Amino acid sequence: MSTTTNSADLGVYRVDAPLGDRLSSLYLFVGRDRSVLFDSGIDGTIPTYLIPFARELGLPLSHIELVVISHCDVDHFGGIGDVHDYLPAARVVAHELDADAMENFDAFERDRGRSFRLAYGYDEGPDEWSRSVVREGWVDRRLTGDEQIDLGDRVVEIIHLPGHSRGHLAVLDPEYGTLAIGDAILGDAVPLASGAPAFPPTYRFERSYLQSIERVRDLDVASIVTAHYGSFTGPEATRFLNVSRDFALDLRARVLTAVRDARTGVGLEELARRLNPEVGSWPKHTSMAALVSPIAGHLEQLESEGLIRRDRDDSSFAVFHSGETFDKA
Repeated sequence: MSTTTNSADLGVYRVDAPLGDRLSSLYLFVGRDRSVLFDSGIDGTIPTYLIPFARELGLPLSHIELVVISHCDVDHFGGIGDVHDYLPAARVVAHELDADAMENFDAFERDRGRSFRLAYGYDEGPDEWSRSVVREGWVDRRLTGDEQIDLGDRVVEIIHLPGHSRGHLAVLDPEYGTLAIGDAILGDAVPLASGAPAFPPTYRFERSYLQSIERVRDLDVASIVTAHYGSFTGPEATRFLNVSRDFALDLRARVLTAVRDARTGVGLEELARRLNPEVGSWPKHTSMAALVSPIAGHLEQLESEGLIRRDRDDSSFAVFHSGETFDKA
């Protein structure tokens, strides 16, 4: 994979853009007849970073015919409006389970940005930064599963890797052995640009997240390229998958133990406050909100297995207790 070039060689290219103290990477799959862009970044990423890169590459913007948006987080879909303004031939593709949140910021806040407030009573309030980096646009085509795209000289594949979101997509280039995963797999911390841990891995749906990790393992690609972690090859890729799986399994066990120990029941926010000091090496004063996401996923999965049960507190928010199956074990 290349990050800079002065030629018109075909291949897979990374386009980096700053995201505060972190790094955000888009990927350009360049073929003989057409190209695919993976993710749009936030509003302004395409004109500021992608277009100069394409010019250096000698790639006409009309060659980019498809923009695959990985999922419904603002740093991945916020630039949809730029796609329609700057990439004249491009159609935006996303999974149907995430597309509504990309097209309408109110839907994003309801289903993603502030999705814990109604059931769990946890809400940080309106996110002004997220609102400021999104310029709404439309999704041209909504996918329901995997799909192949003919670039002329080779075929790339869009594959569904849910877990971080329900509709998370990735792009696989079998010719180069490269899989662009966006945020589908998240290690044991999301890093700053320096590599230091910023906050916890924000997967949301336990079972599908673990299944996506194993699906990527089975693909046995040469390189896993990510939105915020750079690239992993060979043993590094295997280690990244293992660390991601092990973190999720460890947090699941901690959540189950904490619910069992809370004899009068425990809510989502209280669980996050209890567990945040025990897991990870990220700054504790900024990470609690991010930890809510995987903890909620584990609570819901454990409930579906009958290992814990859900009640309501006086405010009608979810409170969890040990379930019958766990009590008998």
